[in-house]
Amino acid sequence: SSTMALLSPEERRVMDNMSYGDEDQRDTGSRWRSLLGELKPFIIEISTPTVFFFASYAVDCYMEPYHRAVSEYKKGPDISLPVKDTIVDDNLLVWLTFVLPVLVIIAVCLSRKNYGELSRGLVALVEALAVSTLITTVGKKSCGSLRPCFLAYCQWNGTHCTASPLVSMDARQSFPSGHASSSGAGLGFLTIFLNRALTSNTSLAHTLTRPIAVLPTILALLIAVSRTIDNHHRPEDIAMGLFIGSASAATIFRCHYHLHPTFGVAGRDAARE
Repeated sequence: SSTMALLSPEERRVMDNMSYGDEDQRDTGSRWRSLLGELKPFIIEISTPTVFFFASYAVDCYMEPYHRAVSEYKKGPDISLPVKDTIVDDNLLVWLTFVLPVLVIIAVCLSRKNYGELSRGLVALVEALAVSTLITTVGKKSCGSLRPCFLAYCQWNGTHCTASPLVSMDARQSFPSGHASSSGAGLGFLTIFLNRALTSNTSLAHTLTRPIAVLPTILALLIAVSRTIDNHHRPEDIAMGLFIGSASAATIFRCHYHLHPTFGVAGRDAARE
């Protein structure tokens, strides 16, 4: 205090501003530590599907599909169908099987002010898609099934494909259908999520809106069927794809909502339930 008394008014103001700045820095650091503490469970939970996605990417990039001989298809199934324009391309598939479920889950959870449920639902959705993608990618590479439009798609010249290496590899990855598995995982999970959300309330309004939960499943089926219309897959391809996706969605949903009701950041809300 004796030192401060010797200072001029302007010097005192500078010292006061420095002390206030230090307090602001401490408050900012405390807020960041608190935020990181809250995000840590979410980061840990999202790490598992991230590993699955990276594994799928590695398998897709560095694993050659099994090379089946064209002669194996002389007695069927047909591989000489023409190439048609894709009805549901990859960009639209991402919007329908990932972005749409995310938006619906956010809307449902925010309308109920259940923020723990929001985090748990999003993590489970991403994990279901990651598991389905990995299984499907390994299946495609292992089976090496030729697409129905293989000859035209890879520009077969009688002995080998003349199209680009990426197209030639993709022409050998018919089974199982990736579009179908992604649809089964993303939209199948959304169906289960909506069914749980709507059946948790016994009011008449919720009872009348329960059929809405079926709509994502219908959309998933339409996406899968479109792959047979554009000659990229056979019925057995999309059937197995839908099974992989739906099984992944059901299994991951059960892990997050039944086997571990207090899982991760949603623990406090689940404990109240």
